[in-house]
Amino acid sequence: MQFIKLAILLSMTAFIVDAQSQEQSNEEIAREIQRISEERARQLIESGMLDDIKPPSRRENRHQENAEALSTQSMLDMSAAMARYGFATEEQAAAFVEPTEYGQSDNLNTLEQRQMYVSFAMGESNLRAAIQSASRQNAAVFFNGLKPGARTIDDMMAAVHQVIEGMENIPNIRFNPYGFEYFNISKAPTIAYSNDGVTTLAAGITGFEWIEQRHGVESEHLGEHGPTVDVSERNLLDEIEERYNALDMEQKKEQAVAQFWHRQSFQDLPQSTENERWFIDPTVRVNQDITNPRGEVLAKAGTVVNPLRNAPMHNTYITFDATQEDQVAFVEKYLSENSFQGRVMLITSKINREEGWNHLQSLRDQFEREIYMLQKEMVTRFDIRALPTVITTDLERFVLRVEQFELGEPDL
Repeated sequence: MQFIKLAILLSMTAFIVDAQSQEQSNEEIAREIQRISEERARQLIESGMLDDIKPPSRRENRHQENAEALSTQSMLDMSAAMARYGFATEEQAAAFVEPTEYGQSDNLNTLEQRQMYVSFAMGESNLRAAIQSASRQNAAVFFNGLKPGARTIDDMMAAVHQVIEGMENIPNIRFNPYGFEYFNISKAPTIAYSNDGVTTLAAGITGFEWIEQRHGVESEHLGEHGPTVDVSERNLLDEIEERYNALDMEQKKEQAVAQFWHRQSFQDLPQSTENERWFIDPTVRVNQDITNPRGEVLAKAGTVVNPLRNAPMHNTYITFDATQEDQVAFVEKYLSENSFQGRVMLITSKINREEGWNHLQSLRDQFEREIYMLQKEMVTRFDIRALPTVITTDLERFVLRVEQFELGEPDL
C-alpha cells in the first residue's frame, strides 16, 4: 500500500495530450492523468524496482528480516510523510518516530528488542498501566495510528499526554504502523520480544519475562493470555495514502492542467504580408470499399467522391494566431463586417503558454464562441502558408476557397 503510493508519485511523468483532445475539460484531463499514473505505478511495482525500499511484507521470512519492520529508515520515511500530508510539523512528527522527551530507551537500535503494541481502546487506566509496565521493562510503546477522532499530531500528543501525565521514566511512545501490519497485530495489548533475528509475540499480557522464557521454543505467536481489545486506531499508512489521494493527486492534476500549454506543439506560421486566394478540390478516389458497421457498402473501390456534394451546410474556418493582437483584431473586424451561412469556426495556431487556460477563456469570452486549435493536417490539406487565413466551402462549385489576408509584419 505504502509503496503503491510511492510508485504513483514516481510514475507521474509529463502528460502529453493527443491533438484531438484539445477540447477536453480540465476534469477529463485529470482523470486521464490519474489513469496513466496508476498504470505506470503498477508497472513499476511489477518490475521489482521498488523492492529494496518497501518495508518487509508479512509474506516474507520473519526469521531473516523481522527486525527491519522497526527499522530507523522506515520510521524516518513515515515522519517525512506525516509532515508532508498535514498530520504535523516536521518537529512534531519526529517526536513520534524518534527518541523523545517521553523516554530515553534506545533498545530499538540493539539486537534485543522489547515492543509493546497498544490502543486507546484499552481505556485510559489500562493504557496508563501498560505504559508504566513498558517503562519498567525498557520496552518501546507503539500505536497503529491516530486516536479515533484525532486529525493531527497535536490531537494525538494531547491524548497521550493526558494518559502519561505525572509519570516518571516515560518510555518511547511512537507510531509504528509497519509493525502492526508486519506482525498482523489486531489485538491490544500485544507484546513482541525479538532476539537473534527471531520475534515472539503474545497478546493480553504486558510482562516480558514469561514470553522471554518461551522465546525460540514455541510458535512465533503464543496467542492471547489475558483480556484484549480490538485495536481502534486506523493504520497510519492508510491515512497517509488517503491524504495523498486527496491532496497530492489534486496538486498533480492542477500542475498538469497548468503545464498543459507548455507541452503543446503549435503550428508556427508567419503573419501574412500579402493577399492571396486559391482553391482546393476535395475530390478523392476511393481505394477500397467503404462500409458501415452493418456491412453495407457506402462507396465502392474506384468511386470518385467529392464530400462537398453532400454537405448539409456552408462552413467557414477563420485561422489566426491568437498571440498577435493585430490578428485578433482582424478576426473581430471580419466577424462584424461579414454575414455567414452555416457554421463558423475560429481556429488559432497558438495560445500564450504563460497565460494558458486563462488566455483561451478570454478568447472564448471575447468572441462568445468556442476556440479550436489549428492542426498540422489542416495546414497541409489546405496549403495554409501564413495567417490570418479564411477557408470557406463553395457549395456551387464544390470547392474550398482559401483566402490569405495581408496584415504586414507583426509587432514583436
